[in-house]
Amino acid sequence: MTDPFCNAVDTGKTRFYSAKHFMVLYNIRPITAGHSLFVPVRHVERITELTDEEAKGLNRVMKEVIPVLIRFYGSEDNSYNLAVQSGPYSGRTIDHLHIHLIPRKPDDKYQKRGGLKVDISESLEDLGPEHVRAEVARLRKHFGYPGQKG
Repeated sequence: MTDPFCNAVDTGKTRFYSAKHFMVLYNIRPITAGHSLFVPVRHVERITELTDEEAKGLNRVMKEVIPVLIRFYGSEDNSYNLAVQSGPYSGRTIDHLHIHLIPRKPDDKYQKRGGLKVDISESLEDLGPEHVRAEVARLRKHFGYPGQKG
């Protein structure tokens, strides 16, 4: 399988934020509105493979982007999930580190006791390709990202 996170054309379609070591993409199959991915620019498979500089960069990007995403999509109590799937038995489908940010609301479809329980094969009709395109454009405008293809 080709790694779409190492392909500038693929990431250029949904990228709305870039920094030296990390980019943030809107998930192409969001399970809640605002579902985004923090992806290292350098190909690594596990969070433990990040250099100290990359780990600091991830922290900076998260501190800047998460509050915006939660303000745009989250509930009044700032609820969200951060999820990393690491290794072949974790359910990860792309062998490139990516950290899911999933804004949560009391009435979201996946709110169940015990946290996030999701069948990602389900597709929410109201969060399809048109939603993704509109939200990528809105987030690019907010962050001043030019939206170039690469």
